[in-house]
Amino acid sequence: MPVVAAGVVRRREPVLALSSVALAMLPKCPLCFLALAGAAGAAAVWVAPLTIAFLALTIATVAKQARLVAVAAAMAILAGRYADNKPLVLAGCAALIAASLWRTRNRCRQGECR
Repeated sequence: MPVVAAGVVRRREPVLALSSVALAMLPKCPLCFLALAGAAGAAAVWVAPLTIAFLALTIATVAKQARLVAVAAAMAILAGRYADNKPLVLAGCAALIAASLWRTRNRCRQGECR
């Protein structure tokens, strides 16, 4: 176990504690887990804001060159989801993956991936 000087704040401890608490709170039997997932799906008020938040996070991480593609892809995903248009959602997902790969390719050209 590493020795840590007094007064040094460990940044990973709160994250590890929260993940342990979350794991302890999860149901242990498969039927209980399915019941919890069904109850969470029944109260789907939180699904739309969570989808928008994760899409915004993805757009924020994409490089400047591909950001316009990522924004268009996110809009296609949201529009397809609410218009019940599966091909539009799949096209948006493909465009979002392409924007992410574009970011990776540009980073490797600059020598950051080594």
